[in-house]
Amino acid sequence: QAEDGIRDIGVTGVQTCALPILAAVLTNLPFAVRPFVAAFRGLDGRLVEAAACLGESRAGIFRRVVLPACLPGVVAGLVMTFAHVVGEFGVVLMVGGNVPGVTRTLSVALYDDVQALDDASATRTAILLLAVAATALFALRFLERRAEPRRGMAAGGRP
Repeated sequence: QAEDGIRDIGVTGVQTCALPILAAVLTNLPFAVRPFVAAFRGLDGRLVEAAACLGESRAGIFRRVVLPACLPGVVAGLVMTFAHVVGEFGVVLMVGGNVPGVTRTLSVALYDDVQALDDASATRTAILLLAVAATALFALRFLERRAEPRRGMAAGGRP
């Protein structure tokens, strides 16, 4: 009944898939800021100046110089945010509820399994969450290793 009242005042998206995703991303975006800032600070400003001197537009400089040089840091921030969003519980439950097949996430399913004393299902869900987190960390480490030669170039070093 409260849901009908919310819709009456023009709020849509409650207990749909889009709103909990948006809420989870917005609340976990700070996990992306640190890698983003580190990547952009590590960029050699001479590269940007050279592109500007060659007549590149600001959008072109960002697209062709800044983003490729900072891509590992940007991807690292996105991977960290994704990994944290996957385990998000509170925001998803508060905003999206627990509608099976629509807004039920792995962390909410784990909570439901524990409350129902279904240890086997809770264990499977926990292992799946652990696998997602481990995969994200391995992907992050892979990207960091791959970015090592690029970091030298972005900071003005030689390849």
